[in-house]
Amino acid sequence: MARPRIGVLPLARPTFDVPFAEATAEAAFATLDRLDAEIVGARDLLFDPAATESALSVLAGERLDLLLVLQVTFTDAGMAEAAARAVDAPIVLWAFPESRSGGRLRLNSLCGINLAAHALGILGRAYGWLLRAADDTAALEAIRRYLEAPPTTAPSRARHDDGEPSPAARTAAAG
Repeated sequence: MARPRIGVLPLARPTFDVPFAEATAEAAFATLDRLDAEIVGARDLLFDPAATESALSVLAGERLDLLLVLQVTFTDAGMAEAAARAVDAPIVLWAFPESRSGGRLRLNSLCGINLAAHALGILGRAYGWLLRAADDTAALEAIRRYLEAPPTTAPSRARHDDGEPSPAARTAAAG
């Protein structure tokens, strides 16, 4: 069996903490490199639509088992929409938690996948998502599960992995 091929888009905006975003992306790629998979795509942060379109032009011609959008910082949904239109592969969004310091969030990536998820829902594209630290090996298990069973459900029921039971599982457990 061929190794799975995962296309990666590391999305970011320069209005956030770029050195922290670069370190986060570097850690995420170091984690991804531990998968028994071929990781393809840009490894540099994609800060604007032109850079994203260039990266997508390479990925669009590739056989991909999964498109992993690294939502390194907050971005609007435009780049995720472009990815959904250009690449015919299951999509998973990965956001990175960050500690609240009382000041401005340095990445705000969870808000970015919220916008991306909404846009994907409007496009009718199924997606999965995870909220894990860039060096969290549990992210690898979540990605493996998405490779084994790609997201195919209606966007309103997207699978997720944030280390907590889903709302439906919590309701069933409360029984």
